[in-house]
Amino acid sequence: MGLNKSMGCTIPCLIFLAASLLHVHVHSDDDSLGEGFINIDCGLPDGSSYLDEKIGLNYTSDDGYIDTGENHNISAEYNAHELLRSSLNLRSFPNGGRNCYTLSPATAGLKYLVRATFMHGNYDGKERDLIRSPLVFDVYMGLHFWDRIYVNSSTTIYVAEAIIVAAVSSVSVCLIDIGRGTPFLSSMEMRKMKSSLYPAAMHNQSIALQERHSLGASSLVRYPDDPYDRLWWPSQGTSGWLNLSTTSEIKRYSTDPFEVPVRVLQTAVTSPTTSTPLNLSWEVPSGWPAMVLPGYYLNMYYTDFQEQRLRAFDVYYNGYLWVPNNLSITPNYLFSDYSNATAPFTDNSGFYNVRIIATNTSVLPPMLNAYEINYLIQHDDTATDTQDVEAMMNIKTEYQVEKNWMGDPCLPEKYTWIGLTCKSDGVTSRVKTLDMSNSGLQGVISEQFSLLKSLQHL
Repeated sequence: MGLNKSMGCTIPCLIFLAASLLHVHVHSDDDSLGEGFINIDCGLPDGSSYLDEKIGLNYTSDDGYIDTGENHNISAEYNAHELLRSSLNLRSFPNGGRNCYTLSPATAGLKYLVRATFMHGNYDGKERDLIRSPLVFDVYMGLHFWDRIYVNSSTTIYVAEAIIVAAVSSVSVCLIDIGRGTPFLSSMEMRKMKSSLYPAAMHNQSIALQERHSLGASSLVRYPDDPYDRLWWPSQGTSGWLNLSTTSEIKRYSTDPFEVPVRVLQTAVTSPTTSTPLNLSWEVPSGWPAMVLPGYYLNMYYTDFQEQRLRAFDVYYNGYLWVPNNLSITPNYLFSDYSNATAPFTDNSGFYNVRIIATNTSVLPPMLNAYEINYLIQHDDTATDTQDVEAMMNIKTEYQVEKNWMGDPCLPEKYTWIGLTCKSDGVTSRVKTLDMSNSGLQGVISEQFSLLKSLQHL
């Protein structure tokens, strides 16, 4: 079975790019977080749940997170192909241009990893059509473009993943119908992270995953080996690469901003000789929206566990020497080490190539344990006032409103919630009028209405 994100978790490819770079040695004990997880199996019968014994996490149905869509099971012939149990069923959205999940609870100002997975599984009997006419739809993180899902296989698991800072007490993930087939979703997951991790994710920008690989590994690494449940896909082999592994403990500093799992750091790839570089490449996927040219961040992770002899290497990006602080990289023995881009990089060609080459003084060839490539989710200048968003979400919950009340209440204008009119000063939108007649309301008037400071008519 193929495994990839919308752009492809397939044979390892890597781009070494950035406007600037940090190169830091790190060492500490593991700090496991078992709290702050939301695990949703989309399409599971309402009110049901189960324990995924492979990873020890409980998954629930999605009826408490979305009001629209239809539940389906994948074709029985593909049940044995699933890698993730949550891929056995899905929710499709044949109606409505925008359908949004509301992930709650969240805490404003805290950092979260949010992941959506998609496996078609011939649920609608149209798998043959996918080859000739792939299914394509967009995923938004609130108002912001996150990913384009390009489905041309029934058995591939497509993954969209982002790291965000929550603005309010919930996170909205929206599937957008762009007229190229019915959007669907297999699972939705949210994991609380330390605020110090992934510094590129901030209140005014998020980052989305392009690729993440554990090199030299033979199987997927995730929770509980990774307390944040990142998916570290195994490399599938590249000509000239040699796999390495160790059972030795790898240490790191408590201030490490990435906290790569020890199990990931215990495998690596190297080249056969010091004269043979590690060659890696990556390109912007076909079908990517032309108006959203990605700006990329790269994180590379390495440690040396082979021998206590000098290993030093330089990195050439698209033919140009690129090393941190003009110093060759020399991984520490049994200590976690990383290099990360601190600003996004974009190449108009859409193609990137990296060569990792041993220095003339290096006794051992270059070695790499893992890498991540993330791209920038740029937040728009316009947004709905966070207090209005919070109040409207609470009103929806208190009165159990099921209209089209999902996602941002005011924006974009074509998806403004039914019964609302909003006004904008060009930057911030506020709720101006709210009509809740014919909504079957009961009970006391919610104090949340008083938080809508620009409300003129109710």
